[in-house]
Amino acid sequence: MAYLWTVTIGYVMILGMVGGFFSYFFRSAVAPEDATTIDPPKMT
Repeated sequence: MAYLWTVTIGYVMILGMVGGFFSYFFRSAVAPEDATTIDPPKMT
Protein backbone atom coordinates (compact mmCIF):
# COMPACT_ATOMS: atom_id res chain seq x y z
CA MET A 1 0.00 0.00 0.00
CA ALA A 2 2.88 2.35 0.73
CA TYR A 3 4.17 1.71 -2.77
CA LEU A 4 0.88 2.85 -4.30
CA TRP A 5 0.87 6.03 -2.20
CA THR A 6 4.45 6.75 -3.27
CA VAL A 7 3.58 6.27 -6.93
CA THR A 8 0.46 8.43 -6.59
CA ILE A 9 2.30 11.27 -4.85
CA GLY A 10 5.11 11.11 -7.42
CA TYR A 11 2.60 11.16 -10.27
CA VAL A 12 0.83 14.19 -8.82
CA MET A 13 4.17 15.98 -8.38
CA ILE A 14 5.17 15.25 -11.99
CA LEU A 15 1.80 16.50 -13.25
CA GLY A 16 2.23 19.66 -11.19
CA MET A 17 5.68 20.30 -12.61
CA VAL A 18 4.54 19.70 -16.19
CA GLY A 19 1.51 21.94 -15.66
CA GLY A 20 3.65 24.68 -14.14
CA PHE A 21 6.14 24.41 -16.99
CA PHE A 22 3.35 24.64 -19.56
CA SER A 23 1.60 27.57 -17.88
CA TYR A 24 4.89 29.48 -17.46
CA PHE A 25 5.72 29.31 -21.16
CA PHE A 26 2.10 29.79 -22.22
CA ARG A 27 1.86 33.01 -20.20
CA SER A 28 5.13 34.28 -21.64
CA ALA A 29 3.93 33.45 -25.17
CA VAL A 30 0.71 35.44 -24.81
CA ALA A 31 2.17 38.32 -22.83
CA PRO A 32 0.15 41.46 -23.66
CA GLU A 33 3.14 43.79 -23.38
CA ASP A 34 4.89 41.88 -26.17
CA ALA A 35 1.85 42.25 -28.39
CA THR A 36 2.00 46.03 -28.17
CA THR A 37 5.74 46.18 -28.88
CA ILE A 38 5.43 43.97 -31.96
CA ASP A 39 2.28 45.61 -33.31
CA PRO A 40 1.84 49.06 -31.71
CA PRO A 41 -1.74 50.21 -31.18
CA LYS A 42 -3.07 52.72 -33.70
CA MET A 43 -3.38 56.26 -32.42
CA THR A 44 -6.65 57.63 -33.79
